[in-house]
Amino acid sequence: SPQVLPGLIGALAQRGDTAAAPALAPFVSDNDPTISLAAIEALTLIGDGSSVPVLIRAAAHGDKTCSDAAFNALLRLNHPQVSASLLACMQQTDTEGVTVLAEVMGKRRDTSVLPAIKELLQGSDGVILAATAQALAEIGAPSDSQLLCQALERADDEKCRQAVQKALVTLGNRFEASPEITDTILAGLNTENLTVRCALMDVCGRLNDEK
Repeated sequence: SPQVLPGLIGALAQRGDTAAAPALAPFVSDNDPTISLAAIEALTLIGDGSSVPVLIRAAAHGDKTCSDAAFNALLRLNHPQVSASLLACMQQTDTEGVTVLAEVMGKRRDTSVLPAIKELLQGSDGVILAATAQALAEIGAPSDSQLLCQALERADDEKCRQAVQKALVTLGNRFEASPEITDTILAGLNTENLTVRCALMDVCGRLNDEK
């Protein structure tokens, strides 16, 4: 019954029964928020790669309590399949889901996803470009400023362009505007694209200026 189910779900989690994770995933989207929250909290403890898609949906579209719990679960999931599942979801979810994914990948500080993030960054999808730029800014190296400058050239709308600008500022300030980053940005100012040049000038003005 609905009254008993949350307790049963919690008991599976406390037992550490990781084999139960796939069976618990559908309960994340249950209409009863008590059951949904119990499933999310259980997957936080015993979830695997199969848990990622439902948690992304809950974080992107659930009510505030379930959304926050799902986001926290995604940060805490500790299973070898999780990184690959996060990357797979990047190309299979909606705009809100992609935004959640980018923030999760950045906050997890999982450098194993870097090669795939860099590859995705070079695609043409504006939503994915903006999201992967954000993730790269959180876990990338100073040399990745070149990839972000190239992404800025390809950004085809203002929202995407602003996301890449923000990523450049984040990366620059993480490394205290290292010479490699500032040299890359200054070299980018030679572009004939006036919009990109203005964007890079804005980035220069914001380096080491974010509190």
